Amino acid sequence: CASCSNHRLKVELKGHKRYCKYRYCTCEKCRLTADRQRVMAMQTALRRAQAQDEARARAAELGHPPPGIELERGEPPVVKAPRSPVVPAPPPPRSLGSSSCDSVPGSPGVSPFAPPPPSVPPPPTMPPLLPPQQPAVSLETLVENVTDYWRSSTIRGR
Repeated sequence: CASCSNHRLKVELKGHKRYCKYRYCTCEKCRLTADRQRVMAMQTALRRAQAQDEARARAAELGHPPPGIELERGEPPVVKAPRSPVVPAPPPPRSLGSSSCDSVPGSPGVSPFAPPPPSVPPPPTMPPLLPPQQPAVSLETLVENVTDYWRSSTIRGR
């Protein structure tokens, strides 16, 4: 994975990212990699949303309903029930400051083709999965150890 590559390791194990030793590493290289991955994911999500909106607009122009919606006479469109009982997770909220191509000019971040938000109660708040980061060794101990190591390496080098 990218984190292991940053630390000069090569792990061929499939599905390794979930159990990676460097999964929560905060070194500069890993932070840059995570930022790049986040940007790529946002670009992909935007591209998919735009493609979906274009497909819906084309279907509306041709008079065909978008996939998943049945039209009945005299009644509003009915959304078909999903085949699996799994309820999809709501998409991450978009910031109001960013305008995207799939929004109505007067309302940033709202698609004219988007269905109304579901009336599902919000999930209960969960405590954070990771405890707050605390150093295992005090800063003074680290400085002493580095100083001792530096002294011993300079003495050996002479």
